[in-house]
Amino acid sequence: MKPHLLDRQNAKPPGRQAARGGKGSKTMYTYSNRDSTRDKSVYLKGRWIGKVVWDTFQKTISSNNILHTPYTAIASSISVLRDAEALGAKYCKVFVRDTRQTYLAKIKDIWEKGERFGSPEDPQIKLALSEWERVG
Repeated sequence: MKPHLLDRQNAKPPGRQAARGGKGSKTMYTYSNRDSTRDKSVYLKGRWIGKVVWDTFQKTISSNNILHTPYTAIASSISVLRDAEALGAKYCKVFVRDTRQTYLAKIKDIWEKGERFGSPEDPQIKLALSEWERVG
């Protein structure tokens, strides 16, 4: 009996998977790069910002990185979001270290509902906190 597929929360990385050849061949182990975007880091100017796990870009901030004027919002560098999308991210999860709160938003919503700001050298986009789903 084949094991059932686990949901994403409980899934283990594929690691090595057996690849079987023709009659009489021995089992050969090869690394599956099918899920190569499962856990990839995202950098900005050489600094680690977060990582993409499955289809979610995850980053940690402190509460003083939350914008408060003219409204409360969470911001991200546009280049970081583009890199995360290139690695397969569809969601953005932000953990606020001080308050231990976690927020989740679709990257599509950040592009559509977000407001661009910042310098031309480092453009950013912010999404109102009310548009983020509080997940923890």
